[in-house]
Amino acid sequence: MSQSSLFENVFVALATPINSKKQFLIDENSLVKHLEFLQKNGVNSLLVGGTTGEFFGLGIPEKVYLLGLVKENFSGNLVFNVSADSFFEIKMLISHAEKIGADAITILPPYYIANAPQEGIIEFLQKVSELSFLPCMLYNFTKHTQNKITPEILAEVPHAALKDSDKDESLIPHTPCYLCGGDSQILDFWQKGARGVVSVMGNYSPFLVTKIWYELQNGYFEAAQKSQEEICELTSYFRKSDQIARIKYALSRILGDYSQEISLPFSPADYIARMEIDNLIEAMA
Repeated sequence: MSQSSLFENVFVALATPINSKKQFLIDENSLVKHLEFLQKNGVNSLLVGGTTGEFFGLGIPEKVYLLGLVKENFSGNLVFNVSADSFFEIKMLISHAEKIGADAITILPPYYIANAPQEGIIEFLQKVSELSFLPCMLYNFTKHTQNKITPEILAEVPHAALKDSDKDESLIPHTPCYLCGGDSQILDFWQKGARGVVSVMGNYSPFLVTKIWYELQNGYFEAAQKSQEEICELTSYFRKSDQIARIKYALSRILGDYSQEISLPFSPADYIARMEIDNLIEAMA
């Protein structure tokens, strides 16, 4: 199997259940329940510690502990986000990813330094790619990094895939495997050449995401169109500034016991958000 073929799949961007009373901040019971729920609904690949997984609120010990728990309780493919503020931290996370048994790593461009020089971004990502024997997926999310991954960067940095939260279709021909970072455009980007998906809604509706993936792989495009319309309607309830809080509240309703705690500066879902999600879940029942 080539490095890129690993990424030709639908990955759920796993939410991280937080419990500040725990030593490593992870609510183990919630996590295990969620992983069981995902596997029962056909999910076989995860992105661990991504944006939806609140990596920005976790230190190295918490990230490593999270990956270890997921590895113990999930039998599928694991891509681990090694993005961090310093190159030293990135090296440590890569080392742990290799020891624990992640299948691949993903890395954002440097962040905080907005509009960094492109040659510096290339050198940074080249060094990360060279550090590990694991396949490397680049992670484009200009909204948060203020440093966009360009065709020139893709040409210079060895990588197996690109996860594109910018949803920039012009990047598709410049990477071995393009993964769409938006649930509402899975069908559109598949038709344009994307061969993977990183899904947020797969956290709370994994069956629908695995269903559209099956339909696309097997050429059932009429059925996929209907699934895409259903996905767009469903994601409209979550695609807001408090998206992670809404996901955690939905999981607490679906799983019966899931921690709604969330990293600062965010807050748990407020009354209006909870009411909207309650009405949605009741309508789906």
